[in-house]
Amino acid sequence: MTRSLLEDQQRVLDHALASWRAHAPQIAIIAGDVFDRAIAPEDAVRLLSSTLERLLEFTEHVILIPGNHDSAGRLGFASSLLRSRGLHVIASPHSALKPLELSPDLDQVVRIWAVPFLEPSEWRSQLGEEIRTHEDVQRKLNDIWQEDLANSQDRCRVLITHAFIQGGLASDSERPLQIGGSETLPAATLEMFDYVALGHLHRPQSLAGNRLVYPGSLFPYSSSEASQDKGYRLLEIGPGRRLQHDFYAFADQRRLRVHRGIFDELLHGDRQGSLTNPGDAGAQQPDYVVALLDDPQLPFEAFRRLQQVYPALLHVSRAWRDAETNTRTEELRMKREMSESELLPNFISQYARHPIEAADQSWLLEELHEFLRAQEGHEAQ
Repeated sequence: MTRSLLEDQQRVLDHALASWRAHAPQIAIIAGDVFDRAIAPEDAVRLLSSTLERLLEFTEHVILIPGNHDSAGRLGFASSLLRSRGLHVIASPHSALKPLELSPDLDQVVRIWAVPFLEPSEWRSQLGEEIRTHEDVQRKLNDIWQEDLANSQDRCRVLITHAFIQGGLASDSERPLQIGGSETLPAATLEMFDYVALGHLHRPQSLAGNRLVYPGSLFPYSSSEASQDKGYRLLEIGPGRRLQHDFYAFADQRRLRVHRGIFDELLHGDRQGSLTNPGDAGAQQPDYVVALLDDPQLPFEAFRRLQQVYPALLHVSRAWRDAETNTRTEELRMKREMSESELLPNFISQYARHPIEAADQSWLLEELHEFLRAQEGHEAQ
């Protein structure tokens, strides 16, 4: 069992907006995973609407792209009308073909390209039938942008995209972009940009000499994010395309702690162990807790009973024992490094007597992607 995080997310966004207002940025970037599902709950949509309204009170332009958790079609609704208000929602293949037009003053300093997260099959109508992977999409877009990039060498060139860059450090809460290792994007495909604002990975991190930047999520969503700072990036462009970007952690953030042990031990444990450290700005709030139980089975009403001890409990589950964990981690690592063309035959070989033909494999991959998208929408309903 888990708990709703909407009120917590509202509080985080309130403090984030106050911090952003102090900087008064000309451009705000939201690089995807706006929601956690394709069909978002109504209260989450209302929270997004009010947040964008407040953000546009002090920011000239907001640029938003969908991530792999979002429905690009729903998020892109009325995007052409919203552009006049300063909200640029880049959600279709066609909208990614040219750099954004912001204002004459800004366009002389920076040129911005934005790429929505879409499945390779969704890009084919715009980019060609040869598109099979996210890397294919990026390389094709690079070719299309070649003239605009060449004409922008005197300006800072910025890309906004939602991708898993090779070498990035993942967390447990990210949904895979695609089956197999073909979901990753080589950093070399983005070398023509001065700065790449990235969404998808929840851990704040920078790659390729600090050019490729993940600010991370605003909120901790899994035990692997325990003790991580959450915050945002501020990018400043100076004379001669000089870039300065810094990470600002939220001063009032509540930490996420992981408590592992036997249920009875956690139930009668020291509840002070889940309080924010003295001196933190958020000391009046209990830290978020994930409980990992070493019991053979989950006890009856484990979440409700532990929540009485840890009021900000987020999740309860069984912990993998060390031997199980090592085996599971190695299996996941091997499968994650497989491409789709390796993973699918590997799976089928466990149940079929004959190897899969190339034509059947291509058809199965497309059908699988269609099924997963439909299933996501069904579960959200």
